[in-house]
Amino acid sequence: MSVEGSKWKRFLLPALSFLAVLLFSCHSNPEKKIIAPQIKTDSAILKSSPQKDTIPDTLKTIYLTFDDGPLPGTDAIIRAFDREKLPATMFMVGKHVQMSKSLREKYEMAYRDPFLETGNHSYSHANRKYHTYYRHPEKVLEDFDRNQAFLHLRDKDARMPGRSSWRVGNRKRDEPSVNGASAADLLHENGYTIFGWDLEWFHKSQSGKPQQKVEEIFEQIQKRISNPKKCFTPYHFVLLAHDEMFQKPWEQNELKQLIDLLKENGYKFDHINNYPRK
Repeated sequence: MSVEGSKWKRFLLPALSFLAVLLFSCHSNPEKKIIAPQIKTDSAILKSSPQKDTIPDTLKTIYLTFDDGPLPGTDAIIRAFDREKLPATMFMVGKHVQMSKSLREKYEMAYRDPFLETGNHSYSHANRKYHTYYRHPEKVLEDFDRNQAFLHLRDKDARMPGRSSWRVGNRKRDEPSVNGASAADLLHENGYTIFGWDLEWFHKSQSGKPQQKVEEIFEQIQKRISNPKKCFTPYHFVLLAHDEMFQKPWEQNELKQLIDLLKENGYKFDHINNYPRK
């Protein structure tokens, strides 16, 4: 054998041995996969699109509240929420309970109902002389204390007649153009939590019929609850209505239409007792 042949033999044999080992390794691990290298992404390139409202509707809460009961219509409200199996709050007036046996029975229905909670709306409802009533905060306190005892109310959640004042935890708000702030302060100092409202569904004084259309109320709720500055507590919306407003048959009732719209859009309903206190 020539010298050149000897050199090729020295290089060829090790190469053939390496190929044989490589082929054997591949056949002995047929399921072995090639793992692709990970590609690093420059986070500076990724830009998130702006979000108009980051709070999902299911975290927005509606508190449906009804004032001045018991009145004609209170029993219709009770039946409505029993049918829908939804919570609501009725701020009650003690003087109305004493007006007739029928109204007392309506109050007792609301008091016992598992879907309704009853709150304090004063005993006298200021006799509808609000400016004079709120000139004497001590008498306002006496009026609420009388109602608290007379109606056997379970807690001290209250609403002042004719005033959208708030005293919740350390937070407060009053209507700047009306009196009543001193009375609200005194009530709060004596353990009452005072609830105003974020929107009122107005009604005609004679017939009790709702003034705003259902679609209008729903649109206003949508706009306000999506804006943290439009509610006393962000994403917690308190609607004020009155017992006598919804006496139509349930399938034709404006209250049913509003509830249906709110349910379809995923809103949560709750008692005012569960309203955030901080």
